[in-house]
Amino acid sequence: MQIDYLRPEEGGKPLPLRRITISAYDGLGTHLTYASFQEANAFFKNHDPMEEERFSYYIEWEGGHYILDEQPFPDALPSDHYLERTVEDLLLDSLYLPTKEEMTPDALKSYFTADTYMDVAFLSKDYIADIPTLLAYGEGFNKDRYFSLLHAMEEAFTHLEEEKPYLAILGRYTRSFFTSIEGIPRSTYFRDAVLGRGRYFIQQAYQKAKYDKEQSAKSIFYLKTFRDMVLSELPTADERITQYGKILYNLFPSDDDLAVSQRLDDADITGFLNRMQSARDALPLSCDLPDKERFYAFYRKALDEEFLREAYHRSHFAVSVRTAKELSKTYPKRRIEALLMRYDPFAVANRSYPRRVLLEAFS
Repeated sequence: MQIDYLRPEEGGKPLPLRRITISAYDGLGTHLTYASFQEANAFFKNHDPMEEERFSYYIEWEGGHYILDEQPFPDALPSDHYLERTVEDLLLDSLYLPTKEEMTPDALKSYFTADTYMDVAFLSKDYIADIPTLLAYGEGFNKDRYFSLLHAMEEAFTHLEEEKPYLAILGRYTRSFFTSIEGIPRSTYFRDAVLGRGRYFIQQAYQKAKYDKEQSAKSIFYLKTFRDMVLSELPTADERITQYGKILYNLFPSDDDLAVSQRLDDADITGFLNRMQSARDALPLSCDLPDKERFYAFYRKALDEEFLREAYHRSHFAVSVRTAKELSKTYPKRRIEALLMRYDPFAVANRSYPRRVLLEAFS
């Protein structure tokens, strides 16, 4: 078998190194930039690290490729190629390729197990990013080493599929699911949650395939049903009021009328989640609370009261209205509108929401 998503585009051009920046946590604020791995490795040879000292590095290649990470300083005197080998091993490990040098064919075969097969199948496009391109064309890396290990993985997986035919079936379903979900026009938070749910179904199918094929098939059926549900609701702009969105964002069944007409980006979703979390973490109401904490104390109280109603009657709009009424005992309406705009979860990406709440609360 050939693992296409771990193979870079053929005929790619070499990616020359642009710069290496190293920051050492040595109490002196050491922050150094180098133009080559050779210069950077000289730093490690000459630096006398403190006990348990760590360093961070930022390495950039042409074409916008880069890697940023943190590592402990080596215990022993590093080799002449310490930094590039350290980074290369990190990238190989992220693709489940072995980093131990000169493994025998038998050792390689035993390294690539059925569990590894599924781990590789689970790799998402966002996670892989440009790792294969860097390993194949990035200055400082051993292209032959990467392709040799990748070839060994592909051969081992071919034998695994012959021994365990269910792996090939699960692998195809996994990649089909990931391919269909990775590019959907939803927030990163939503896509990651969908992929995570898909991983759960596939993992269940994998675990049951060895002893209960009927239950394994059911897990695959749930996977396909879940995927079809998510894809069928893509025309709905507001991901929060889709079937899975309501579960993910803890919305009530009757919150459909709170939908916004535009798609929410990552910043919108982050703002919404932060406001919802602030409501859950709200302090008990007291006289000396600042505006923000006072707002969320009232909102949390109204939310708790909403949970006492029948499920099909619950509404976050009713929570906002009740919050506005409580705030009116202390603040004028113009100030309440500003507080709603700044703190209400459903005012995110919906500037007309506070006015709608006030009309309902005081009409």
